[in-house]
Amino acid sequence: MYKIKKSSALTAFCYAVFIFFNVVYYSNITVNWEFYVNNNWSDNYFTYVLNGDSTKAYFPRLAQLINNDPTVSGFLSIQPSHSISYIYYFIWLVFRYDFSDIIIVSFLVNNILVVISYFYFVKLGKEVIGLKMNWRGLYFLNPTLVFISQMISKEMFLLTFMMMFAYYSIQRKYLFLSVISIFTYFVRAPFAVLGFMPLVLKGNEVRIKTFLFLILGFLLAVGYVYNSIGSFEPRIWKNAGMTRLAFEWNYFYLGPLMMMPFKILANFYDLIKHAFYPIQQGKIVLYHITTLPITLALFTQYKAIFYVVFHPLNALRGRCGSLLAFVIAFLILISANPYVHSRYLWPILPLILLVLIGIQKTRSVEVFSEDK
Repeated sequence: MYKIKKSSALTAFCYAVFIFFNVVYYSNITVNWEFYVNNNWSDNYFTYVLNGDSTKAYFPRLAQLINNDPTVSGFLSIQPSHSISYIYYFIWLVFRYDFSDIIIVSFLVNNILVVISYFYFVKLGKEVIGLKMNWRGLYFLNPTLVFISQMISKEMFLLTFMMMFAYYSIQRKYLFLSVISIFTYFVRAPFAVLGFMPLVLKGNEVRIKTFLFLILGFLLAVGYVYNSIGSFEPRIWKNAGMTRLAFEWNYFYLGPLMMMPFKILANFYDLIKHAFYPIQQGKIVLYHITTLPITLALFTQYKAIFYVVFHPLNALRGRCGSLLAFVIAFLILISANPYVHSRYLWPILPLILLVLIGIQKTRSVEVFSEDK
C-alpha cells in the first residue's frame, strides 16, 4: 500500500512540475507568437522557440475553413500538409470558439492529449509488458512534451495515437482502431496504416514472417513512388541528403529498402546531434535542448539497444515483441520520408524508452531464472 501511495505522490508531483513549466512557457512565449513570427522565431536569448508550421500552414487553412472559403470545401481539397486543420475545424464546429482563441484552444487540446498518452503509456507498461510502473510519473518530466504542447502540433497527436494504436491492436479492438486511423489520416496520413497492425499480431505475439513480408511490400511500393516523382518534382532533390541515394539506386524499386536502415540511423544521429549542440549563434535552441533528457534516458538502456540490434528476431519473440513491432513499423514509415529530421522521432521516443526498459527487465528475469 505504501508503494502505491508513494508512486501516486510521485506522479502528482511530476505532473504539477510539467503543468507549471508548460503554463510558464505558454504565458511567456506562446502568447507572444506574433513577435516570434516577425523575429524568425528568436529573441535575445532563445531561438526556434515554437513550431512555425502552425502559422505557415495550419492557421491559414483553418481560417479558410471557418470563413467557408469555397476553394477548400469538401474532403477532396484536403492537402496532406494542412490536414490537421480539419481536426480543429471539427472542434470549432462543436464549440464555435473565436479564431483568435486558437492558441489557447490548441494548448488545451495538446494538454488533454498529454494526459491521454500518459494513460495508455501506463496501460502498455502494466498490461502488456508486466512492469509495476512505480516510476510512471517521470513520463511528465520529458521537456519535449512542453515544446509540442504549444501551438497546433502533429507530434502531440501522433504520440497519443501511437500509444492507442499499440494498445488496441494487441487487444484487437477494431472499432477503436478504425476511429484512430481516421483521425491519424488528418494528422499524418501514412501513419493511418498502423491500424492494420493486428495483421502481424496474434495477441502479444508477432507474426514475424507476415511482418517482414509487409515491410518488404511497403518499401517496394515506396520505391515505385520514388521512381514516379523523381522525374517531375525536382524540389524533392533540394536538401534531400541521403534520400538522393535512394533515388539514384532505385533499380527494381529497391532504393528505399537499401537505404532504410541508414535513414533510420540518420534520424537518430540528428536527434543526438541536436540534443548535444543546444546553442547556435549564441542563442539557446529550445527545441534542441528539450530533447536532451529523453536522449540521455535512451542511452541508459544501452544493453537493451545492443540486444535488439544483434538479436532482433529474439526480441520480437519476447514479452515486448508486439510493442517493438510498433516501434519498427513507425521507424520504417519515417524512413520513407524524403527528408531526415529528429522531429519525426519525437512521437515514438517515449514508447521506445518503455520497450527498452521492458526488454531490460524481462531479460534480467530470464537470466536470473536460468542461473537458478
